[in-house]
Formats: sequence, structure tokens, C-alpha cells
Amino acid sequence: MNQQPANALPNAEWDVAVVGAGPAGSVAALLLARRGHRVLLLDRRLFPREKVCGDGLTEASIAILERLRVAATVLAEAHEVRGVRGFSPSQHEAVMPARLLTLRRTRFDALLAERAVAAGATFGCGEVTEVEPGGSTVSIRVAGRGEPLTSRFAVLATGTRVALLRRLGMVHNEPPTAVGVRCYVRSACRLDAMVVFFPRAISPGYLWLFPMGDGEYNVGCCVLRRAGGGWRGNLKAALDGAVAELPIARDLFAAATSVSPLGGAMVRCGFDGTRRVAVGRVLAVGEASGSTLHFTGEGISPAMRTAELAADALHRALDRDVPEALEAFPRQIETLLRPRHLAYALAEKAASRCWLNDFFARHSSPGTWLHRLGMAALSPEPNSPSFRILRRIFRGAVRLGGRRLRG
Repeated sequence: MNQQPANALPNAEWDVAVVGAGPAGSVAALLLARRGHRVLLLDRRLFPREKVCGDGLTEASIAILERLRVAATVLAEAHEVRGVRGFSPSQHEAVMPARLLTLRRTRFDALLAERAVAAGATFGCGEVTEVEPGGSTVSIRVAGRGEPLTSRFAVLATGTRVALLRRLGMVHNEPPTAVGVRCYVRSACRLDAMVVFFPRAISPGYLWLFPMGDGEYNVGCCVLRRAGGGWRGNLKAALDGAVAELPIARDLFAAATSVSPLGGAMVRCGFDGTRRVAVGRVLAVGEASGSTLHFTGEGISPAMRTAELAADALHRALDRDVPEALEAFPRQIETLLRPRHLAYALAEKAASRCWLNDFFARHSSPGTWLHRLGMAALSPEPNSPSFRILRRIFRGAVRLGGRRLRG
């Protein structure tokens, strides 16, 4: 895959410049390039590059990959996992069958960028230092390049690095929603499902053990930012404590043959701190817009979904030469994505009440109505009747939990 240095990029007027080549940026570039637009995809790092993540792809992610016609490529390299084993604070187990995949983000992100380049996008390497929207174009300054690049529109897909968005007034000056750490473990222990555990010490944060195939596991924990400040604790100690508490995790590490160093990452969830996702000729997608889901921390499928919506709006604006077509993008974020995010925020609040977390796990055996509703939460159809019922249940549970706490 040819990724040109910033100073070697041609002095052309691009239709769309996409800043950031994670899943959101590469999907936007892929869709726009397929429609015949001149697309520049920029990333500050040379690919393939490391990315700290749980490496999981949900059914919602797989559905989007199928729409993009790249699912077969991903499936050829990914490890397929059947379901999730969830453990409440008291270690009551709930099993949720689902079709899931794991693939290191190093490879997954490179695959999507490769497909964007194959579709006709130009891939550049350089750190964007300024994005300046004008009347009919956007000026983009890149470190190491004298002249600015010019594009008719720009997409910011910079993840949790939101300095460019802040200068455009697109985000508030808020810290990330959550922080996480992860390592890769090689172990003789065998797990065939994703494992998620909600220890009391970091509730509603969680420990995860995700099988990657060939005896390798992605192991990590995610903790939420406390009200009024950041996480007050040691993340490595939080991970070690959660592993020591859960027998499955202890067994995994007892049989480990290697453990990689820890990597850390920040997370922006539920559009927290986002003031607007469109300013003039500039759109924000993916985690830059705060698209990661509360509760699960799933970021890939909502990021790719925002990219699909942005690409549609940009195509209409370019095809008809009507910049006003971009006004549809923030409306679609509100109507198509916001309901799912609100439901997951409610689930996170419910999970923070350990007794409620235990209750849901105890009463979620296969065949029960709670189990069916839990399956709806994993569904790629977030506006299904079951999902709407689940949202109402979470809302009621949060209210009940609040009364119990006050009592």
C-alpha cells in the first residue's frame, strides 16, 4: 500500500480530504472514492500502525462490512467467536450467543485503508496542524509541507485527538469518557467465547478476555471517568485485581507462555462533549465525534456508521454542488444513532448498581425474556421493538436503583 509523505502529495484540489485513517476515516474515503470523487486520506502515522483496542467486531460491525463489500476480506483473516460470557460483580454468569470476530486493529485498519486506496483514494502520511474552512474550499496545513492542501470538503476522523475540532468549536474542552489498558496473552488455556466481567472495584467498568485465535488473547480493562475528575487509581492495578478475582482469568494467566507490555487508550462515548458534527464544509466522524457506545465501549461499528452517513451527505453535496446537503448529516446522527447511544448510556447507569447488574445476570438464562432482550442489545438493528423495550427497562431500572440508593 503506497502511503506518500506529505511533501510528495500533488498540488491538486481534492473533492474531500479525510484526516485520520481509522475505521471511520477509511470507510468514508472508500465510499467516496467508489463514487468517483477525488479523495485524499491522511494519517499522521505510517501504516500499518499499532492501535490499542479490544479488537472485537460485533454483528453490527459485520453487517456494515457486508454493505461495504469487504466482509469476505476481513473474514479471511479474522478469528470467529461464538458469543459472550458475561459475569456480574457477584460472578453470576449470563451467556449471549452471537456471531463475533476478532482481528488486531493493526491489520483491520490497514485492510480498510487498502480498500480505500484500491477504490481510487490517495493515501498520505503527515500530521494535519490546521483545518481552515473558507467560502468554497477548505485549507489543510500539514507538518513538513510548505503549501497548504486544498479540498472542497473535509472529514475529521482523528479519534480522541480533538485539537482540530476544538479550534473549530465542534467540541467542548472535556476529558475523555473512559480510559483503558490492554495486553496480548499467549496461553495454553482455551476459551471459545468473549468473556466480560464487571468487578465492583471499577463498576461499571469491566475486564475483558477476547480470544484472537491460535492461543492468543486480548486482555484488558476499561474504567469510566469519575464525576468531577479522572480515574483515581492505577489502571495496571485495576487490571491485575480484576484478573485475580475471576477464576477464568486466573487460569488464563496461570497457563500463559507470554504477556505483552500494556498499552493504553482513551475513549469518547455517547457524543459526550460534542457541540456539533458539522461546521461549514467540515464534518466530524467516528470517535472524533464521540460515537463510541457507553457501557460496552464498542467503537468500530458506530464509527463506521457515522462514516457511511457522512459519505452519503458529501456525495450529495458534491454531485449537486450544493453544500447545504451536509445539513442532513447532523439530523441523521440525532435520529438514527442517538437512540442507541441513549440506551447504552442507560445500560451503563444500570450496570453501575451492582445489585442490578447481578439481577440481570441471574435472570438472563436462555429462553427468558431478559435473555431475548439482551440479545437485542447485540443486534445490528438498534431500532427494533425489542431494543426499544430494553431501553425502557434500563430507564426504569436506573430510576429504581436511584430510589434504592437514596433509601
